[in-house]
Amino acid sequence: MFQVNKSIKLLREMQQRVEDTRGVILSTLSKETQELALRCDCTSLSYVFALPECYIEARRAIIAMRIWLQDDSRYTPFVQG
Repeated sequence: MFQVNKSIKLLREMQQRVEDTRGVILSTLSKETQELALRCDCTSLSYVFALPECYIEARRAIIAMRIWLQDDSRYTPFVQG
């Protein structure tokens, strides 16, 4: 659940980071987003990558929730067995 909470917090903060006077600093984004910016040769326009960063964090949250649900579904039979 920690990963889910962390990802959701980052998603909520992204709007403020985009509107902040400092803008979005590429080095504060995820490794995946930084690599995307390098592949696109677009490192000077880091605010463009706010949306991909949100998608990456949302995907992380969904993956963590799926793993948690799978583990939780196995727990009840384990305890009953």
